[in-house]
Amino acid sequence: MFKYGSGCAALLTALVLVACGGGGGGGGGASAPATAAAAGSSSSAAACAGSTSTATADFSLSTTAVSLTGTAGSPLASSQTVTMTVSNPAATTVYITQTDAWLTITPNLAGGYATVTADASTLAAGFYCSIVNVALRNAAGATLSSRDVAVSFSVATGATAASSSSSKASSSSLSSSSKASSSALSSSSISSAASSSVASSSVSSSVSWNSYNGTLHPTADGALVLGSGSGSKFVLIGGSIPDSLPASSSSSSTSSTSSSAASSSSGTAYFMDYMSASGGTLSLDSSAVPLNRSLIRSNNTLNASPSYPRYMTFLTRVMPVSGVSYDVNTRLAEFELAFADSRVVLVLRGDASSSNVRLQTVEQGGSDVVAKIDMTQPHIFQIAVTLTSAYAGTVAVYVDGDSTPLLGPLSTTNMQRTYAVGQDYVQFGDNRNVAFRSNLDWMAWTTQGAYSPAQLAGKLPSGLGVTTGY
Repeated sequence: MFKYGSGCAALLTALVLVACGGGGGGGGGASAPATAAAAGSSSSAAACAGSTSTATADFSLSTTAVSLTGTAGSPLASSQTVTMTVSNPAATTVYITQTDAWLTITPNLAGGYATVTADASTLAAGFYCSIVNVALRNAAGATLSSRDVAVSFSVATGATAASSSSSKASSSSLSSSSKASSSALSSSSISSAASSSVASSSVSSSVSWNSYNGTLHPTADGALVLGSGSGSKFVLIGGSIPDSLPASSSSSSTSSTSSSAASSSSGTAYFMDYMSASGGTLSLDSSAVPLNRSLIRSNNTLNASPSYPRYMTFLTRVMPVSGVSYDVNTRLAEFELAFADSRVVLVLRGDASSSNVRLQTVEQGGSDVVAKIDMTQPHIFQIAVTLTSAYAGTVAVYVDGDSTPLLGPLSTTNMQRTYAVGQDYVQFGDNRNVAFRSNLDWMAWTTQGAYSPAQLAGKLPSGLGVTTGY
């Protein structure tokens, strides 16, 4: 995204997007790969960056070479933040021009930035380059100066473009099965497993954790500490999807400005940053525009080359926001774990319904598995997953260190699919067309085993926060 630097927001009163070549926010038709080189080729990226214009004195960008990655057939891609500092007092408008259909730039006047994302759902594997022009204009509309930003997009081999429509439907979580209030799974290929089968691996004296403690914004360098001890960060998911608000929530977005990234009348939901970190707690609040989404993702999950069995144990402490009236249209949080070919989604609702904790469609095309707990209090949720093949495995959800799973253990041979082949990630946030409000204390995960709470007693990483029960 392009974001105004400190001290200049008051000077800039508008942010305008021009999509050349026709079409919506993405612009014209899909372009061909910039070169015949393999995706991610450094020489191709250099050639793309070499097409940009020279620097100007009255505004600066932290980089003029944005590098994004994606998978063919998938609408989801990485994003990158570019900070912008303006020193020209005559500048009132940032004017952004781009031309390629796979590239979407979403302006947000209130936030003072534009989100840049790429969509590989209609692209073949390869390397793509787009030159985006960023210009300063004065009150009369005259261009004062401009800079070019090279956006390179490395698309890896994955799902075919023909599958893009189904991938988008999965991404927006709008399938009838996921929206229904469901009872226990009834498919013959899924069953309850014995409790003893959940902890399918022995725990070592030292567990290697990836962890986030809420001190920094998740996209800040060093916010995520990997098992190796090195620092990393989450990626903010960008882009947009066709969607609409439930009738009971449609009035929630009427306060957004005409140049805001969200518009309920357009039927488009945008992925925005509705997260903030303070005092060791990450706050999620998408209530201003419930239609929009807000998701962070880490690809530091499992091994790049799948081999089975595969394991993951994921834990997080989630707290409700004081004074919020939770209901079906105001929820807590959603967590998603992807394992190359299958995924597990845990949805937390803050209301007192009988289904305020749910595993979403563990079985591909099946129903949700649900349970009820007191959501007025903070809780530690633990997900333990064992995969014996791409779509076969066992899932269990524990709460507050209790040795008896709240959900499961459930075994299936037809687990819910990932959006595209080969996706490995941990994801947190709001992936629904309703408001989400919660405070997250911490997250931690390991791929050494699918552990029970008892096996992890005293073994969580230090510096997380409250770990009562472990």
